[in-house]
Amino acid sequence: MSECAQESLASLSFEAAMKQLEEIVKKFESGGLTLEESVIAYEKGVRLRQYCDELLKNAKLRMEQVSRNLEEEKTDDKMKTA
Repeated sequence: MSECAQESLASLSFEAAMKQLEEIVKKFESGGLTLEESVIAYEKGVRLRQYCDELLKNAKLRMEQVSRNLEEEKTDDKMKTA
């Protein structure tokens, strides 16, 4: 992926990236794309999917960290009261 494309994606929220991906799917479903437009749209769709996957992965890791921190706090509280 080019540096320009990465910078462009990095400025998108997950929701905005998903919206663009949905628009690409609609274009494919309508069948009005030329071969070249299809290839370009496919490439962009792959980049958007990868970007969304990365955002979801990071969000999952953050939530897991929050859960671990809560569990550690509970354990610490139990040890203090014991």
